[in-house]
Amino acid sequence: MPRFRLVLCLCCLCLVSVFGLGAAQSVTTARDVLARAQQLADDARVRYRDSDSFSIDQELWREAIAVGERGLELDPNDPDILRFLAETHTSIDWHIRAWDYWLRYLNAGGSLDREARAQLAGVGAELGYARYQAGDLAGALGYYERLYDLNPDDTDALRWIGRIYFERGEPATALPYWREAAARDAEGADYYLRRTEQQIAVGVNASDTFHQGIAAYHAGELEAALGHFERATRYNDSFAEAFAWTGRVNLELSRPAAAVSAWQQVVALTPSDDGARYFLDVAEAQCDWGVDAATAFYDGLSRYNEGRIAEASERFAEAAQANLQLYDIVSSA
Repeated sequence: MPRFRLVLCLCCLCLVSVFGLGAAQSVTTARDVLARAQQLADDARVRYRDSDSFSIDQELWREAIAVGERGLELDPNDPDILRFLAETHTSIDWHIRAWDYWLRYLNAGGSLDREARAQLAGVGAELGYARYQAGDLAGALGYYERLYDLNPDDTDALRWIGRIYFERGEPATALPYWREAAARDAEGADYYLRRTEQQIAVGVNASDTFHQGIAAYHAGELEAALGHFERATRYNDSFAEAFAWTGRVNLELSRPAAAVSAWQQVVALTPSDDGARYFLDVAEAQCDWGVDAATAFYDGLSRYNEGRIAEASERFAEAAQANLQLYDIVSSA
């Protein structure tokens, strides 16, 4: 055979061998890479099972991830390798990289079975809460909204979306989320639904200031509470509940004239509120007879209506002693 023809045949054989071997090696390598990575991850779970947690600082986990990433060099869109890397980073609590791999897995056509859905929800919730704690409400909202888009049954993500919109002062946007959460009997949903509806009804500033007053009141800080309630009425002069609490605290602070003014507003805004009319009567009586006398008299009246006659008699006597003008009223009672 002529020399040049022999050389040409040998060259062709070499090319066929190289390309054929490359193709076979690519398929085999992809399969072997994933199998090797999975074996390393299984070994890591066994070796480090007594550790407080799994970590990238543990050698076998590092090797498993490195092998998995070599697999992606062969095929960046292989769903099986992407899911392996997503699950592995989830196992070692490397949340941000786990999240990225889960999204790449979905973009590559992967589907969420029950286990994958739970892992993705856990990773997204961790990242969302971390952004929330850092004060990055927009960042937190991004994670929770993506979780809810991927799984509308995720009630925890639903609650967080409602809460973040509520805290951002966007009650109209928050409302449908809280309605749905309340329909699912989610924890805290009824409270936030009422708060959201109140923000819409009276305004965000008035509602938030009012609830600052409620918190101060329950902490025993009456002066601070009163200041919040009064500011709430200035934000919205039709906010009957804020006027009612203003009147209540003024009565507790023995300031009947200020209480009369507040309760008059409540009666004007809610004419059918018998309770408001009662407290207006009490406040006016305190102005006319003195705080001690009027308080004792109305306490006695309440006990009398409950059939506690002896106790009522004692309170009427205290009222008469505090203000002799009540003597005729008490005697006739």
